[in-house]
Amino acid sequence: MGKGQLILNTIKVSWVPENSAVFPQSWGYKDILMHAITTDPDFSAPCIYCHLDGGDEEEVNEARFVPESEADLNALFNAFSKGAELNPDEVDEDEGDFFFNPDEIMSGLSLNDTQTQQNDTQNQENQNFEDGDPEEEDEEEEQNGKITDQHQDQNNT
Repeated sequence: MGKGQLILNTIKVSWVPENSAVFPQSWGYKDILMHAITTDPDFSAPCIYCHLDGGDEEEVNEARFVPESEADLNALFNAFSKGAELNPDEVDEDEGDFFFNPDEIMSGLSLNDTQTQQNDTQNQENQNFEDGDPEEEDEEEEQNGKITDQHQDQNNT
């Protein structure tokens, strides 16, 4: 794209080239899929590297914005970050829902992992419940008058 002026506001990022034969470019923050500081040795200088939405689900364009002074790189990154924060993606109500097949998950575990997981689950269950004696519970219920007809029928048959 060449040299130009990069303008960031609360809605979009615009690049206005020095060469008037080249058209200016603008991207809404939602069109900037990713931005990062890169110090790629294959590129001329540290810069802000961006993935830009190309309109097609599979198409991603790249852009690099190189400030004249490397000292401005962090401030530029922070401005991109603030703009992205002010323009969040819409929340997809189905996002976060997932489906899984327990058999597929378990097949990925080794036998030792499965046994450890079962032991951990059993130990956790044991910690959540007190040991109880069914006969003591029956005696407590009788003393408290909490015996149901169904319970009496089971004891009388």
